[in-house]
Amino acid sequence: MEIPSIGARERATLVVIGAGATRGASFVSSDGLLPPPLDADFFQVLQMSATGRTAEGRALIEHVRTVYGPSMGVGLETTFNNLDAARVFHHQFNITRGRALQEPKRLMDHLRVVLPQLLGETIHGECDFHRALAARLRVGDAVVSLNYDCVMDMALRAHAGFRFDPDRGGYGAGVVSGADDWKNSGRGRRPEGSIRLLKLHGSLNWRRPSSSHELRLRPDPYQEVAEGVIAPPLTNKPVTEEPFRTIWRAARAQVGRMRRLILIGYSMPDADGLVRSLFASDLSPLLEDFFVIDPSPEIREKHIGFFTRIAPQARVYPFSSCRQFAAALTA
Repeated sequence: MEIPSIGARERATLVVIGAGATRGASFVSSDGLLPPPLDADFFQVLQMSATGRTAEGRALIEHVRTVYGPSMGVGLETTFNNLDAARVFHHQFNITRGRALQEPKRLMDHLRVVLPQLLGETIHGECDFHRALAARLRVGDAVVSLNYDCVMDMALRAHAGFRFDPDRGGYGAGVVSGADDWKNSGRGRRPEGSIRLLKLHGSLNWRRPSSSHELRLRPDPYQEVAEGVIAPPLTNKPVTEEPFRTIWRAARAQVGRMRRLILIGYSMPDADGLVRSLFASDLSPLLEDFFVIDPSPEIREKHIGFFTRIAPQARVYPFSSCRQFAAALTA
């Protein structure tokens, strides 16, 4: 990837995107009442949405209001970590009766319905900023996504040409069905290999996992997903299970060979110890450029401190918005 406007030459580039990249998309207005949710405000957004009025949405909201209070100022990951802890407690102490025993699994199952519906309700069309990024990426570059949504998938399909191809390793795992729905359908010679889009927490365009590491894709991502498709919002992600194991291995290989890192809208929360370990263990100290795009000065400073300890010679490029970074890509 090359960014001529700021003199950033062609380098093997790793892009890491978090929920803030979707929150900062061009289709999200600054005064919008229903933005794509972040971890911290997931339940507040859910309460204002049509999804929150479904049976599953109401059950989640009722649980959070009862346990954490009417302001619902608690994050998605905290809520589900606590539910999982309750599940483990019930198992360890042989609690086999009562509604409390069923509550954790019941609410986790509701999330598989609510999450894709809420994202489908808050994501509107194509993002200009993701499009600018997809147009710049080249075979040999990689995107590590911590998001369940398919905003980046759609941008690559529409604007990366033949450089993104699920049949040529685009998702970091084999694809046994549905690849045609997620690649450019034009005619012409396709390059060897593909830009990699590695979705470490799973993706809403996956069907029920097969018995192997291979993926089956579906055209409409914003419908209820099967169990095992997305890693639940827990500290202990299922990285030893397929297809996550294969995709995390692909991520390790990509992280180690990159010379430019672009971090967009990802706060690297304390609960994401696996991602932190991935960077600390595998990111090369020979990294030349580090771009951090986030509206929070505190998060930008935190990332600069963390990554420059790994690669002290890297040039640092801070941006305060996706719009500002996209302007540098298209200038």
